[in-house]
Amino acid sequence: MRIILLAASAAAVVAVTSAHAQEAGVPPLTPEERAEIAEGMAFLDAQMAPLAAQLDIEVPAFAPLLTPLAEAVQAGLPPGDDYAFDIDYDLRFKPLTDQTPPGDLLPLQADAQACLIAAGPYRRVVHFSRLTVPGGGGHRCASIGQDADGGGWTFRSDVVVRTADRQIVVSSAGIASSDDMSRAQQVIEGQTDRLMDVAVAFDQRVVETFLTVRTPAQRAAQAAAQ
Repeated sequence: MRIILLAASAAAVVAVTSAHAQEAGVPPLTPEERAEIAEGMAFLDAQMAPLAAQLDIEVPAFAPLLTPLAEAVQAGLPPGDDYAFDIDYDLRFKPLTDQTPPGDLLPLQADAQACLIAAGPYRRVVHFSRLTVPGGGGHRCASIGQDADGGGWTFRSDVVVRTADRQIVVSSAGIASSDDMSRAQQVIEGQTDRLMDVAVAFDQRVVETFLTVRTPAQRAAQAAAQ
């Protein structure tokens, strides 16, 4: 199962373009900027609602968690109208059984070197951590660098968590594009810490929630016991 929150929509969470950008510390966000962020948060929560119904779980609202982080991103964007900035998310949940093909299992990275290899050439690892969850583990790998298609400069965080009966993948990407690649790089370099905060808050909430999903095998066992 794969749920993609498209950049064109989810970008509203952290401001779609630099038209709303301002330097950190001067002045506070305008009511219009706060309203735009609130609208983006409402859209994000609305996108998660069908997923929650499909998986038969409760997904806590993301707005209270992410709004202050989104506002920090908004405030940190540099001034200027010569670039665009988006963020997108990719969520995947896969039940696992003894018959799951090995090729469907994503590697669990052991260290920053493995993270760097997975990130690809011309990228720099800005964060790596191993993750522990009940009954399993995983990793978080974050890197920045030029987008693979050369269209922009990106921050990317990838989380893979696996237990005996499920695999959870959460990816976040901040994307800056400009006719001047050095400008796009400047935007991402200046936003790395804030984007990391957004990614960690988002992926932790997603992983915690997806660990509550009852897999088909669990449903079948529960039905047989009744």
